[in-house]
Amino acid sequence: MQLNRPWRFLTVFLLTVTCVRLHAASPGSSASGGFSHPVDGGTLNVEFNARATDSSGGATGLMMFRAPLNLSEDDEDNPFGQKGSADLSMKVDIDCLVVSGNRASMSGIIHDASVTGYTGRRLILAVEDGGEGAKADPDKFTWGVYNVRQVQWFPTDSEVEFDDGWKRQWTATDAERDDDRGVVINQTKVDTDCVSFGLAAYDLTSLSQGSGNIQVKP
Repeated sequence: MQLNRPWRFLTVFLLTVTCVRLHAASPGSSASGGFSHPVDGGTLNVEFNARATDSSGGATGLMMFRAPLNLSEDDEDNPFGQKGSADLSMKVDIDCLVVSGNRASMSGIIHDASVTGYTGRRLILAVEDGGEGAKADPDKFTWGVYNVRQVQWFPTDSEVEFDDGWKRQWTATDAERDDDRGVVINQTKVDTDCVSFGLAAYDLTSLSQGSGNIQVKP
């Protein structure tokens, strides 16, 4: 499912995933900017500043997000409380960043959301830096919101006394590249974040000229 118009949906958003290797950002890599984009019912406004803190995807930063929202009138299980049209605004504490070339994906936990039900969920923003100047390619973006899940059970081998099962952590690397620092894999962490999808998997929407600026620094 494409995420170029996600503000119209209440359910968990899904991305079409291709088989690519994930590249965590190197410490010091960053993605920042701000933009506006016309959507149904008004304008989407996003401001963000994310900086990598380690090579496993860790990051720090803040995102400010505002968009009109149409909440379903028919869903009796609607977790968002109110129904009908709403102005959604929220802050996101960024804790994950992936950078490859001029593309970046960042994610974090939503807080201070104006619509009940968004607080505590995770937002992913993927962007592409088209460059600077009148002849540069357009900057691009997409976003999605996901539930945060916690693992409450850990399968183990009952015949192995010291098997720690799913609690184990390891680093995945490309064996053909000596410079590959790898990505830390921790099976206790199952919620969707910025390292869950390859950057080539995102279907990005182009920004119109003058509607903002996105900068990605590997």
